[in-house]
Amino acid sequence: MKNLNLTKLRAAATRTKARPSLLADAELNHLEQVMRLIAGAAPYTPIYGLDMAYWRRRIAFIESSFELLPIHQSRIKVLLALLD
Repeated sequence: MKNLNLTKLRAAATRTKARPSLLADAELNHLEQVMRLIAGAAPYTPIYGLDMAYWRRRIAFIESSFELLPIHQSRIKVLLALLD
C-alpha cells in the first residue's frame, strides 16, 4: 500500500515538475541535517508524526518535484540508505 501511494505521488508530481534543481539543494541540505540528528539518536523516537514514513515521503516529493542533477540523485540515495 505504501509503495502504491508513493508511486501515485511520484507520477502526479512528474507531470507537473517545475521546481529548478537549485532549489533542491536547500531541501536536501535540510534533510541531510535531520538525518544526521536521527542517526545520532538511537533508537529514533518520532516527534509529532515525523516518523520514518514522513521522511521517505519528503524524499519522494523531492525526487518527483524537482529537476534533479546526478549529484542530487546520489544524495537522495544516501538519505534513503540512512532510513533503512
